[in-house]
Amino acid sequence: MKKLRVLIADDSALVRKSVRTFLQSCEECEICGDAADGHQALDRAKKLSPDVILLDLALPGLSGFQVVKALRAELPSVTIVIMSQQDPSLLRHAAETVSVEHFIPKSNLAHELVPLLQKLSSQ
Repeated sequence: MKKLRVLIADDSALVRKSVRTFLQSCEECEICGDAADGHQALDRAKKLSPDVILLDLALPGLSGFQVVKALRAELPSVTIVIMSQQDPSLLRHAAETVSVEHFIPKSNLAHELVPLLQKLSSQ
């Protein structure tokens, strides 16, 4: 099982801190950095080469959609997990729109994030 390098991109410091807390129990994960806006997310992804980016769609600067598009062109092997406060059915549609397989409503992060990352690390 490989250890996943994870980048957290969310404009909320509270969400970034909460995700860090959730991932402390995930032995398969290592947080390599975080970003508070779309430009930082893209820049840090290029510099840090994470395996997984946990990406909010509603980022200032570049939107999550713009970040996904740029990442697909520049870092096609990175796994993107969209996190959002949107209704799960709208979130599913948004994820499909940008060809992202993994998405988690923010209300479910505590229960779904670590199992998803554990699954990704075993692939």
